[in-house]
Amino acid sequence: MNVSTQPSRICAKVSGFDLEFTEADLARILRLEDDVGDEVMMSAEEVYGAFRTAGYEGPMPGEKKMEFVKSYLIQEWRYIAHVFIMCLDHRKGGTDGLNLDWARAMMLFCQGQKANLSKLIYNYLFENIHATKAAKWLMYPRFIQMVLNDKLPNLPVVGDVLKIWEMHPRIFRDCKSVKADCVGRPSFLWENMYPADRWVQIQRLKESERKRGSENIEEVEKKIKKRKALK
Repeated sequence: MNVSTQPSRICAKVSGFDLEFTEADLARILRLEDDVGDEVMMSAEEVYGAFRTAGYEGPMPGEKKMEFVKSYLIQEWRYIAHVFIMCLDHRKGGTDGLNLDWARAMMLFCQGQKANLSKLIYNYLFENIHATKAAKWLMYPRFIQMVLNDKLPNLPVVGDVLKIWEMHPRIFRDCKSVKADCVGRPSFLWENMYPADRWVQIQRLKESERKRGSENIEEVEKKIKKRKALK
């Protein structure tokens, strides 16, 4: 497969057929319902705050590792992180880390905000094409196959069809494992106890209080309780 690139599209030659696709094509084919061109807007500090509120007890990216470590989260949040890692992350191997980009997308998604997943996937594919020969690898094979099915429906099948193995039940057992130094403080996920939603409300109220010249976090917490955001 010979590949060339332009700023807004990826072009390739597949079994003698010309193929090209854009971020908009990815959004349509993967049915992610993204607004093409939208940025994933959330600062690193906001991502760190959201993870702390979600009960994350590990080092932040850049301290000891370059990723959020999934096993430092409580079980419910760990499962959400696991889904992002296994289904959307561009990584080669390993299932225990989220880089800042995907951690940001996860928190935006959990807060009900827009997270342009198509843009992230497209950008990582684009970077992979520009990587050195030794650094290139088969990234997002499932998504690429969906693109091929859409763009080249009559592409001939060459060789054996890849056998898909079923997920082993132990993956759910592994999701329960935690780091030895992880306390596992409770941090609820849904309804009014949703930690990400609570964190967003705190940030908005803190900003409001800051404009009024007050930064009393206790006052902010009281206002949240009055709004019935917490039980």
